[in-house]
Amino acid sequence: LRDVETLSREQGFPMWEAGSWMYQGWWMIQRGELDRGIEYLDRGHKGWLATGAGNIGPYQRALLADAYSRAGRDVEARRWIEEAVRWGEQVDERGHEAEVHRLKGDILSRGASRDDASAETAYKNSLSIARRQQARGWELRTATSLARLWKSQGKAREAHDLLAPIYNWFTEGFDTKDLKEAKALLEELEHRT
Repeated sequence: LRDVETLSREQGFPMWEAGSWMYQGWWMIQRGELDRGIEYLDRGHKGWLATGAGNIGPYQRALLADAYSRAGRDVEARRWIEEAVRWGEQVDERGHEAEVHRLKGDILSRGASRDDASAETAYKNSLSIARRQQARGWELRTATSLARLWKSQGKAREAHDLLAPIYNWFTEGFDTKDLKEAKALLEELEHRT
C-alpha cells in the first residue's frame, strides 16, 4: 500500500493516494492499532473528499464508524454511522449499502450503549438490501452478524436456520474469511440446537 501511496503522489493522483491511506487505516484497525488506524482512515476520507470525489463516501464513513466503535468511542461511532446512512440516501449510492447497514448493526450491538433491537433492525435492513441486489457476499456477512446476535440471545435454532441456507449456496471460496467465519459459527450453532 505504501507503494500505491508513493506512486499516486509522484504521478499526481491525489484520490488514489487518499484511497491508500484508507486501506492502510483499515489494515491497522484489523491489527488492533485503533488510534493510528482511525487517524489514517480520517486522513484518507478527508483527502478523498478534497478531490471532489463523493463515491464510496458512505462506505468510508461506515469504516470510520466501525473503527470508533472498536475503540470504544460509541458517541463518535454512532454519529459516523448515521452520517454514512444519510449520505448514502442523499447521493443514492447503493454499492455498499448493505454493508453500511450491517456495520450499523455491529456498532449498535456492542459497547456500553448496546441496543440489540436496533441492531437487529439494521441487520434485517441489510439482508433485505443484499437480497434485492442479489449480493450474496453481503448477504452472508449480514446473516453471520445477525446469527451471532441471535446466538447471544439464546436463539440458536433461528440463527442456524438463517445462516445455513445462505452458507450452503456457495460452491467455492471456502478459504475466504467470511465463509470460514460462517462455517465456524454454524458448527457452534449445531452443537446448541
